[in-house]
Amino acid sequence: MNYKKLSTEQLQYIFKEHNFETPPMHHQLFSMAFAADRDRVCFFHGIGTGKSLCALYTQLVWGVGRVLIVCPNSVVQTTWIEQIEQHTNCSYTVLKGTKEKRQKLLKDNSKFFIVNYEGLLPLFGNKSKEFPFNPVAIEEANFSGLIIDESQNTKSKDTKHTKICGCISQNCRKVIIMTGTPIFKDCRELWSQYYVLDQGKTLGRNYWSFMNRYFYKYEIKLSRKPWKITEWKMKKDSEKQILNRLRKNTIRVNREDCIDLPEIVEQRIVVDMTPEQKKVTKGIMGEIKSELLDTTNILSKAEKLRQVCGGFVYNDTGGETKETILIKQNKTREVLGQIQQTNKVIIFHHYAAEGRILEELCKKNDIKYASMRGEIKDKQKQYEKFKKDKTCKVLIAHPKSAGTGVNFQDVCQTIIFYSNETHLERRQCIGRIYRNSQKNKCLIIDVICKNSVDEIRETTIEEDAARAKNVLEYVKNF
Repeated sequence: MNYKKLSTEQLQYIFKEHNFETPPMHHQLFSMAFAADRDRVCFFHGIGTGKSLCALYTQLVWGVGRVLIVCPNSVVQTTWIEQIEQHTNCSYTVLKGTKEKRQKLLKDNSKFFIVNYEGLLPLFGNKSKEFPFNPVAIEEANFSGLIIDESQNTKSKDTKHTKICGCISQNCRKVIIMTGTPIFKDCRELWSQYYVLDQGKTLGRNYWSFMNRYFYKYEIKLSRKPWKITEWKMKKDSEKQILNRLRKNTIRVNREDCIDLPEIVEQRIVVDMTPEQKKVTKGIMGEIKSELLDTTNILSKAEKLRQVCGGFVYNDTGGETKETILIKQNKTREVLGQIQQTNKVIIFHHYAAEGRILEELCKKNDIKYASMRGEIKDKQKQYEKFKKDKTCKVLIAHPKSAGTGVNFQDVCQTIIFYSNETHLERRQCIGRIYRNSQKNKCLIIDVICKNSVDEIRETTIEEDAARAKNVLEYVKNF
């Protein structure tokens, strides 16, 4: 049955026996209906479509006992606790603290238990390299439901937390994996996520059998080097075959499927580099041409080129920084002057030095701000300051601290101050504001340095995004 074609009234009738604290939207209802008669499902819902609420309600509809939620650390407080408190009457326990404290918390009589990926190891890990999980501890935890949030974190089959997730899943009756960005490069990243979901029922139990069936090997000769690199490429029609196998347990919702989501506007602001920036860039390019560089050194030089765009360059010692003319910051100041008078805005940056520079910009212009990045100790306090303080107009954030899973649907403006690492990272940043319940048009502003590494990264991201979009569109139309 195609649940997407059912009317809201028909879907509400299916769940008439369930009293939801918050009435689910149409797309959430058909996702729950899809999952209702299955034991293991994947929600490939776009960022901002309310998949967390959908997963919570699905577990409640299933009627399971204890449910474990595994998620990135950044969304423990800002997504899952908020969602449980606002939309259910269920109890929850956050598994944090020392190993002994976490083990004690496992004995709580709660409905939902929340743990970040790093927290799995002290609870369920094992020192053995071959079996890095403790099956006895997992069985004793007695979870019957499992939610794997941002499942792309399990795309690497050999990581310890992926193997632990797989073992927990095997011991649960009902499992959901969910992400808006399941792949970065190609379909090989799906195998491990689906192995966690159903131990190989969808894409096979053996990774190399999967690779040999759908991919072929080829060798790349390295110039000036005596060795070769082995790469894998998808066979003809393999992508379609793989995606057909996902049909039985996967559902996809785009933001466009959610009629309440508003229009999004993206604006690209290109600034010319200053003479000083051009001089520093020319010097780095000269080093690249004059030195015999391997891949590591080339990437190091590329990072320096990227730093120049951000208004500084790290010294070779990695400590002090040398500031250049802050052309991007000046343009950002102009943009802030136009957009932060009435509405709040998030500025995403990459380097800590960029964050500090942006803070100085706000101070000089009497703009109240909050910051979320690795070196900020109490990021939760900063998050609450930005959300609750009406006079705090700007959040200066690193995407790993505020780009995954954090909800800012009351904000409608974002400045992306740097060239994103990947299209996935960019979508995560945009998805913080372009979400359910957003009532305003969303404005996304990219500040790019002309004729710089910014533009090269931008082109690469667009190509990767197009490749990923093709896969997700196919899944959506199941």
